[in-house]
Amino acid sequence: MLHQEIFDEAEIFMAICRHGFSLMVADIVWSSEQAKYPLAAVPKLSHAFGDGLTDSYDRGCKFRTTLSPSTVGPRARALNCTSLMLAFHGYAHRRLCQLRFLARYVDGTGLEDLERCKRIL
Repeated sequence: MLHQEIFDEAEIFMAICRHGFSLMVADIVWSSEQAKYPLAAVPKLSHAFGDGLTDSYDRGCKFRTTLSPSTVGPRARALNCTSLMLAFHGYAHRRLCQLRFLARYVDGTGLEDLERCKRIL
């Protein structure tokens, strides 16, 4: 018999647009904040929105190194997907990391802090 804990919801994973509309919601079970949830989101969102998708994750720099060698990596590269980090995490990183992955320093993202999901919940 299966244990009930297997089906317990630990958290939720949300993908939202910069306007605050939900694009994807998933229950996180057993494991907290693993890359499998954003890895699953990238092909779905890139299929829906096409070229130039910009995603953000707590540690966008680390997620980029996870995304690149994954099975999703070639599609993400072909569609020019960009991984950025949330402002809260970004200011704790090295300056070179900030310049590459913090939205404030990336053309086209404006003054977005990418923390909208944190404010919604």
